[in-house]
Amino acid sequence: AAARQNRTVCLVEKYTEGHARGSSHGDGRIYRFAYADEIYVDMMYLSLSYWGELNDATSKVLAHTGGVSLYSGQGGNYDSHG
Repeated sequence: AAARQNRTVCLVEKYTEGHARGSSHGDGRIYRFAYADEIYVDMMYLSLSYWGELNDATSKVLAHTGGVSLYSGQGGNYDSHG
């Protein structure tokens, strides 16, 4: 979104590139949609759509997503994404 508005984006990382600390290391990411505050769920869906747009614009696969189904025995809630 920022690039479409001709804005510059700067990413600041606490550790060196390729570090093994926290969930931001390596090439894999987990998209979590289980948040108590719905604004975070909305941001995750928006993020996925932006990754799709970026994939299409660059003709490269920058993000590949799969699907997962979750079932909770508590209340029988079922949800499926992907």
